[in-house]
Amino acid sequence: MIKIFVRIFVAAGILALITVIFLKYKGNRESAERIALMPDFTFVLVPAGAVNTISLPAQTTFVIFFNPGCEHCEYEGRELAARRSEFAASNVLMVSSAPRDSIMNYRRRHGFDDIPNFYTACDSAYASLAFFDVKGIPTVFIYDTERKLVKTFRGEVKIDALLPFVYQ
Repeated sequence: MIKIFVRIFVAAGILALITVIFLKYKGNRESAERIALMPDFTFVLVPAGAVNTISLPAQTTFVIFFNPGCEHCEYEGRELAARRSEFAASNVLMVSSAPRDSIMNYRRRHGFDDIPNFYTACDSAYASLAFFDVKGIPTVFIYDTERKLVKTFRGEVKIDALLPFVYQ
């Protein structure tokens, strides 16, 4: 009797594991399809205003999800600021769910106020993080001039790895 119970328990566990794997795969596939083209998404800018992804100039767009308190995001911010001229032919949209004052301090600390093609946005409702299926910070989505997703980086990325995509 115990052997039968153990077999049923093991079979149920295997079935549950297969179900979880299937649902995770299905969710990842749906997310990938949803962001394969740059979505029509409006972001609230810091310090003020709004920007819609579709209204951005038709050039490579880097959508970077970050947090001002993240040391990896600090590194990327410093590097982007130091090499801003190499990104002049692209849009850099940096999105955070942190409080607006933290985002504003990050923006000032890295000198993004003086860079017209660098946008910082606040998503306090986490809507874009959910839509883009951001699992960790930092995450970078790169869209080409036709607004097609060409590359995703999850975690810290060296700026040299981003540069080949500037003129896509």
